[in-house]
Amino acid sequence: MLTSTPIMQPPDWSIPFEIMCDARDGAIGAVLGQRKDKKPVVICYASKTLNSAQKNYTTTGKELFAVVFALEKFRSYILGLQIVVFTDHSALKFGTPRAIISDGGSHFRNQPFEALMKKYGITHKISTPYHPQTNGQAELANREIKQILEKIVNPTRKDWSLRLTNALWAYHTAYKSPLGMSPYRLVYGKPCHLRVELEQKAYLAIKLFNFSLADASTLRKLQLNELEEVRNDAYENSRIYKERTKIFDEKNILWKNFETSQLVLLYNSRLHLFPEKLRTKWTGPFIIKRVFICGTVQVEDPKNGNIFKVNGESLKPYLGICVPEDETVSLNAPVYQD
Repeated sequence: MLTSTPIMQPPDWSIPFEIMCDARDGAIGAVLGQRKDKKPVVICYASKTLNSAQKNYTTTGKELFAVVFALEKFRSYILGLQIVVFTDHSALKFGTPRAIISDGGSHFRNQPFEALMKKYGITHKISTPYHPQTNGQAELANREIKQILEKIVNPTRKDWSLRLTNALWAYHTAYKSPLGMSPYRLVYGKPCHLRVELEQKAYLAIKLFNFSLADASTLRKLQLNELEEVRNDAYENSRIYKERTKIFDEKNILWKNFETSQLVLLYNSRLHLFPEKLRTKWTGPFIIKRVFICGTVQVEDPKNGNIFKVNGESLKPYLGICVPEDETVSLNAPVYQD
């Protein structure tokens, strides 16, 4: 359409707009168009060169960045109207997430982000410093990618951004036990065949498989139809894996049950950061005033009467006897002799 005349036409406000986005390693582009008489018509187009930080985005991140860039550029055309967005990256078949878990950083806790979550009906969950395990799935993926980068970067470690694409490809094509498949199959619905497989025994199987184009096309259509079932199986496998892990971890947990007026010790995290020899990291004892359902405990310092709230995991029962710091001895006490 771009090679014929006229290249660009004025918009027709009575029909929906279509936005076609694309992303490459160094740039992103978008075209705003419409369909008139079942033929595509170009209204406007825009492109942007990615900077050094944006080039490090994943393929999905670049595609999403292209969509946001297109919505901002064509805002005057599509504001309040119906639009259709097309992108060539199949990872965006997944739709809007139901929940997002993040830490308490300011880039996640602000008004624009909360407005975006409310607009699309997404639940925003924030992890606490006492329970960073809520981001365990993301941290596990980051740890595996970091281990891959440690093996392929130079000793200076300055080329990590150049190696990131290869590390992500290795991570996406590897088999994951919690899912029961690779992330590549979760997106495309078929296993990934690497070049090394073509040089080994898998070459004959792949050659036979692709010998008939009609059979290969039929099988591919079947795989695409089964893609939703594959994702449901991955979700079920991940749920079962997490339940087994939870049961195993709970066996090693010592549950703490506190009661009102109980004496407890409080863990001093500052002493953990600045250790001193032969000095205990527990302070107290403190008196429990109230126990909340969420795990928060209200304690009182008997020395000065201050009342404050702490996390229940930073407490432990005090089994000793309260001894005053200053002990006085009367010199006028009577002396008994046999």
